[in-house]
Amino acid sequence: MAYKIIKFSSLILIILIIVVISITSYRFYDAKAQGITFSFAGWLWSENYGWFSLNSNNCQLLNPGDCLITGPGVDYSVIIDPTNKISGYAWSENVGWVCFGDGAGDDRLGCVGVPPSGVLNTTMDNVTGKIAGWAKVYALDDDGWIKLRRGETGIIPAGTGEACYDCQPKCDVPEVVDDGEGNLIPTGKCITYSEDDYDTCNTCFAQTNFNGTDYPIVPGEQDFVAGGSGYIYTSCSTCTTESILGADRITCSACNNSVPTSLEQYGVNRNLSDGRLLGWSWNGADIDNNNATSDDLVIGAGWLHYNTEFGSSYIVFPWLQTLYGSIYTPKWVRQKSGVEGKNATYCIFAEDINVNIKTQNCEDIATGLVQGVDTGFLQSSPSGGIYRNALGKIDITGLITKVAGIGTRNKYGQIVNDISASAWNGPTGGSLSGQVYHFDGDLQIPDSLQLTNSSANVSGNGIIIVDGDLNISANISYEPGVPTKLDQLASAVWIIRGDLIIDPSVEKVVGAFVVLGNDTACQIASGSETDYHNYNKTGCGAFFSGDSDKPLSVLGLVIAKAFDLERNYADLLQGSERIIYDGRLTANPPKALSGFVEGLPVVRDFSY
Repeated sequence: MAYKIIKFSSLILIILIIVVISITSYRFYDAKAQGITFSFAGWLWSENYGWFSLNSNNCQLLNPGDCLITGPGVDYSVIIDPTNKISGYAWSENVGWVCFGDGAGDDRLGCVGVPPSGVLNTTMDNVTGKIAGWAKVYALDDDGWIKLRRGETGIIPAGTGEACYDCQPKCDVPEVVDDGEGNLIPTGKCITYSEDDYDTCNTCFAQTNFNGTDYPIVPGEQDFVAGGSGYIYTSCSTCTTESILGADRITCSACNNSVPTSLEQYGVNRNLSDGRLLGWSWNGADIDNNNATSDDLVIGAGWLHYNTEFGSSYIVFPWLQTLYGSIYTPKWVRQKSGVEGKNATYCIFAEDINVNIKTQNCEDIATGLVQGVDTGFLQSSPSGGIYRNALGKIDITGLITKVAGIGTRNKYGQIVNDISASAWNGPTGGSLSGQVYHFDGDLQIPDSLQLTNSSANVSGNGIIIVDGDLNISANISYEPGVPTKLDQLASAVWIIRGDLIIDPSVEKVVGAFVVLGNDTACQIASGSETDYHNYNKTGCGAFFSGDSDKPLSVLGLVIAKAFDLERNYADLLQGSERIIYDGRLTANPPKALSGFVEGLPVVRDFSY
């Protein structure tokens, strides 16, 4: 399918439940990843040896019995370090270990020996996504060298891109301003990007087909191959999405290399727009000759394909994981990291998703996508005291206003605590006791906080309302154990009329976080990647997870206008940010939110 690129879209995302207005996306800046080593994962296909696995945990993401190969019984992976050097091991049940990159004399870390040409070094270029260097089928000794990229020494004429990737969308609606004299002046920004047309694509293959069975005969041959083959162009323009035989591809009508001698006969690239690997590498007897013949294919692995129809390969960057619920948005949901882990336990309710967004259980099991559902973000009333959407309403004015004649209680019968402090260590005794805690301004949680179940005849739920930003600087948890009655179960609702800002040191928070903001639009930070945004901390209603190499788990749900997901933790089996819908708000809701809660999913049985 075509990769949808959007900007300034009004997008609502409910992740178990999360609601977002803006764009929900994962961006992975190379500068942010500085100092972090990432693993490769997924599969390569060799025409002679079958599947190669890049990570020992690959099969844990598949249903029992669906694993493509039998593992060696030890942990392994190919890795890329902070300097973009690639090393490590892949596994084939037919031919054994495949090393990548320079092991620096230690064959436990990578390859050793002397390759047929050049130096024993495998690297990735951050700007182009090109991967160059060597790998090796260990059992084949010096006949096992795999070349990851081959250049062409002659001048290759301009051509067309038949399978293109890493494409920059065309602007359909540019932003303009009135200069005061009736003239509309472009600002250089874009309001709406095209879904189907692109200005440029950074990586294009000269040929492609859609039957998924053919391979190039020898290096440089122009056979059609699914996903792209033939020469690799690196600068193409006038590009569009088209469908052939039920499959989508992006084609470009003009491809010209600025340095013709760098045009390559084959190679491996990281697709910078979605994180997956593309292309081909080669192992055969005539690896360094231009007079190769088809007979070479019986000697060695032959062609290794990195983006097959039935298995893909990728670098495991941070990714979003939600458990026991669905994702809702009226627009698109995108993730830049290519990973086979499931983003949502159930369905994605959206207009469209990109190839990296996946679900576990959904009525439409093929895509996990359900279209035509729009909940809308919580909109404030003219007075600013009541917020409504399709799920129901939140009456903040009613929650914080004490009713005359009944002392400290609101119209819902809850005790209202007006607190002026800028820091809070939790309610007295640890239980929220069915009360409302109202903070008039920004609030910080400076120390670890545990919310406890209540005693007999007292509710365990409670609502914390913050008229400003909520800054969480330490872990928040619930008391373990099961109360005598369900209404004694600890259940926190955080209503935030600013931003939710989580410190990088925090690894766990609990509760239903409703980040309403201050009724202003969220501002994209200067220098943000075009399609994967950072946001300014302006109190607009954004969720900031904190720039950290630690994972973050939210037990509950989050509703926010925008998400700035900054965690750098990367693991094939666990998302960098996890939202785990624990069902507490449904099991023990505050009276004032009972109508809103009716729209949430019911969780009957789970463990985490």
